[in-house]
Amino acid sequence: RSAKNIVRFINALYPYASEELYRKLASDDVPDTGKIKDIYISTCQGMPGISGTDGSVDITFCDDRKVQEQVLCEAVGAALARGFSQRDIAVLVRTRADGEKYARAIGDAGYSVISNDSLRLGYNPFIQQLVKGLYLFSDPSDTIHTYEAPSFDRGEISRARNLGETVRYMLRYLPEAEAQASTAYIIAFLDLVRDYESENGDSLDGFLQFWEETGRSQSVQCSPDSDAVTVITIHKAKGLEYPFVIIPFGKDELMRSQGVEAWVAPDTGGTVLGPTGKMLFKVNLTGSSKNTLFYDSYQKERLMSCIDTLNTTYVATTRPTQAMHLICGKFNSSSVTGIQSVIGNFVNGGCADPEVRFEEMPPYVDGKNAKGDPLAVRYNFGGEPVKAV
Repeated sequence: RSAKNIVRFINALYPYASEELYRKLASDDVPDTGKIKDIYISTCQGMPGISGTDGSVDITFCDDRKVQEQVLCEAVGAALARGFSQRDIAVLVRTRADGEKYARAIGDAGYSVISNDSLRLGYNPFIQQLVKGLYLFSDPSDTIHTYEAPSFDRGEISRARNLGETVRYMLRYLPEAEAQASTAYIIAFLDLVRDYESENGDSLDGFLQFWEETGRSQSVQCSPDSDAVTVITIHKAKGLEYPFVIIPFGKDELMRSQGVEAWVAPDTGGTVLGPTGKMLFKVNLTGSSKNTLFYDSYQKERLMSCIDTLNTTYVATTRPTQAMHLICGKFNSSSVTGIQSVIGNFVNGGCADPEVRFEEMPPYVDGKNAKGDPLAVRYNFGGEPVKAV
């Protein structure tokens, strides 16, 4: 599937990552840590026969989540400038919530975007403007929902005979170019209005209340053939491939800091609960589980969470055919906190393959934070990505 430089990167990264994570877990006395090393220690993909490109890998370390979104949008623009189309580009995320955030950022940057998990109507800027206009028509004194609402002829819209006509009249006062870019959302919104009218009548106030409670969360499905950037969860991306893949990582942690809820049947032998036999407890497994009956379960969960993170990252990084851009959080070489810190150590001298060497490149986002550190640092292996002809 992937060009040779991407394959070289994968073949070098995962044995290294599994060894690093093994050492981290072993140092914390997590049992059975050898499992994580066994899975990837001998990972090796064969070199592909893709012609026209050797492939490239970009890795950017960012100061915070906002910078990550900026880098993501700039990376999309850079890919388009080098011959890729919007439909060539896929952004792979862990959760649907992440997907919605990144899809909104890409849309706000002026690019077309679709998602196999669908996009919510309430996140579309054009629909937001339309609803603001409806709020202003319904109640001119409303200052909460009508900020930057479009201007319109109240007399003309007042001639509307029902809710559907009110919406169509309001559409006339919104920019035509933006309407064309949001056609799928407009159709879905009009369908929503029609369905609401058929079940609840044509009260505009009633519809706006419905919009806030339920309607804004409705989803719109777009054609996969559209020339648009795809935002998709890594789980849904299994078995798929894209010429250019961008992977923005979230928080770098081996296990969620808020813990994991689980039903656990601990060994109660030698405790006051011993005579009761096996019992099930619903607990939140966190670092505070140490010195409790649930610490063994917590350690097992850490191992499984670590394996899941590595497996998920592997799936994501094997989706691109020509180019890949990993967008990580701030790099801290002092400790291994998760897969992103492992990638940071790998780029900064940890890679044992002499053919995989990263060069620091001009970042897509310039500037420094309050401490004087750069907002973003970018490394590249294989040269700037150019679409194969």
